[in-house]
Amino acid sequence: MLFNSLTSDQKEVFLEVMRQVAIDTTANILGVLDGVNSIEGLDCELQLTCDDETDPLNGDLQDLFLAEEEATGLDRYSALEILRSKRLSSS
Repeated sequence: MLFNSLTSDQKEVFLEVMRQVAIDTTANILGVLDGVNSIEGLDCELQLTCDDETDPLNGDLQDLFLAEEEATGLDRYSALEILRSKRLSSS
């Protein structure tokens, strides 16, 4: 009900905030797997592997995720700006 009561601009801001929360949460979880972020009371080294492989997959997951997000996030931002400018020019 709250979302439906928002203006189009407010909905955009709301969705962008929710997107940023999801990005931050994912980055923090990947940081824990990489050993960059810690969890209080957890005193061990986490290792992410696949099947019977012994080589860890973690170590750079957070950096890779944030780099990909930055690359694709800029495209989304540009698309939003184009839509806004078209909307303003048609008014």
